[in-house]
Amino acid sequence: MAKVLIIHTDVSFYKHFGVSYYSELDVFQTDAQGHCGYNAYLNRLYAIDATQYPHYSLAYNMGKYTNPAKIIHRQQHNTPLYSVAAIRYRDEVIATNGKNHTYHAGAYLGEGLHEGAISSAFAIAELLK
Repeated sequence: MAKVLIIHTDVSFYKHFGVSYYSELDVFQTDAQGHCGYNAYLNRLYAIDATQYPHYSLAYNMGKYTNPAKIIHRQQHNTPLYSVAAIRYRDEVIATNGKNHTYHAGAYLGEGLHEGAISSAFAIAELLK
C-alpha cells in the first residue's frame, strides 16, 4: 500500500484538528472511515530550537492538510498490508530460524516497524554465536 511521507515546516494543520501542543508523534484521523495519518514533530524529538529554526516535521498520510509551500521533500512510502493469517504464522517463521541454514529477519517479525527488524536481527545474531 503506497502512501506519501513528507518532510515539512507546516504546523498550521494542528488547528484543524483542535490541537495546540506539538508532541513527538501525533496521530490524526483523516477521514470518516477511520483512516489515520501522523506527524512527527522533529523539533521536539531532536531538541531543535523552534525560536531559531522552522518547525520541522515528518508526516505520513497528511499531505492534504499540509501547506504545499512548506513541503521540503516528498517520498513514496510503501507499507505492508498485514493480515490475520500472516500474523498467525509469525511465531512459526521465527521458530524455524536456523533450519536448513536459513534465517528470517525483518520488520514483519515484530510490529512492522524498525524495531521489529532490529530485534529479529539480534535474535539471529544470538543463534549464530
